[in-house]
Amino acid sequence: QVDPDLALKLLADLAKPGSASMAVAKPGYNASISSRFEPFYGIHFDQEKLPSSWTESCSSEVGEGLAVPPPLRFVPAALLVKGDSAGQRPRLLQNAGRPSQQDAGVELWWQGRGAFPLPKAQLSLKLSVPGEGSASEEAMRRLHVALASEALEETVEDKRNCGLDFQIKQVSDGYELVFVGYDEHLGKLLLDVVEGFLRPGFGSQELARGRRKAADELADATKMMPFQHASATLAAVTTDDVFGRSEVVAELRAVDEATLRRFIAESPSRGLRAQLFVLGNVDEAAAQGLAEAVAGLIRASPEGAESRTGRLLAADEVRRGRVLLASRPVEGPMADHVRG
Repeated sequence: QVDPDLALKLLADLAKPGSASMAVAKPGYNASISSRFEPFYGIHFDQEKLPSSWTESCSSEVGEGLAVPPPLRFVPAALLVKGDSAGQRPRLLQNAGRPSQQDAGVELWWQGRGAFPLPKAQLSLKLSVPGEGSASEEAMRRLHVALASEALEETVEDKRNCGLDFQIKQVSDGYELVFVGYDEHLGKLLLDVVEGFLRPGFGSQELARGRRKAADELADATKMMPFQHASATLAAVTTDDVFGRSEVVAELRAVDEATLRRFIAESPSRGLRAQLFVLGNVDEAAAQGLAEAVAGLIRASPEGAESRTGRLLAADEVRRGRVLLASRPVEGPMADHVRG
């Protein structure tokens, strides 16, 4: 039988700085004077106690040098599983947070409890854009995603350490954002990421890294199987809002910082269609609250009261891809992506 007091004492002892083990690799280490040898890996090393100055600084709450990290703020405490559910199919709750006929609000789909009763949830946010689309626009969306993902790393680090995570990707008609984890703090993650995504902070160095990352992802032919390359090429030929990799890579290299900043800043004011799907341990009222909060972030002025505010679009105001209706099989030559 488990003794709770003993278990807590043992865990507390393990958490003390003096109980830590640390490995330090030193360039130019003289193996001939080492006191220990690991035969399996063939490594010479010394084993000593941690300096008292290290453990003392970790034991104090203030001071310079090494210190104990602060407690994790997003560890879930409310683990009650709710039974609220829309049934076998999600329920459409239209126009969440709609202030007027000129603003469509957020299209909210709520499912509630899924197949497994867990204190977790999954939120999927689709942001569709207006316009005809171009390779240049896709390149800027890819850069936007890369820059926002990097800028958000520090913001979401504590949340990721507590069982929360997110992903942002660009699609042919806009963006997709997915959030998963314990439901107690998932709404906070959603709002932090949406705000950071709409208004990412970056400089010339971050832009260079984002450009390189986006270009490398497109140029890496090993990410897809041959039939996937063929399918992507066919889509680029037969669909008006899908573009070839070489086109997008060329546009990535041509985009300048001023143009990209203007594209990102004006994205909400040009209009976005927001569709939010809520699955898991989130009731209908909480889902409505999340949709209204997302709507508020999109409408918010990015650079102060004088800037144009964002607008939420309806389904008939955003891009719809058109495909070629072929009366016979479409065939054509394709370059060997592996050889370049």
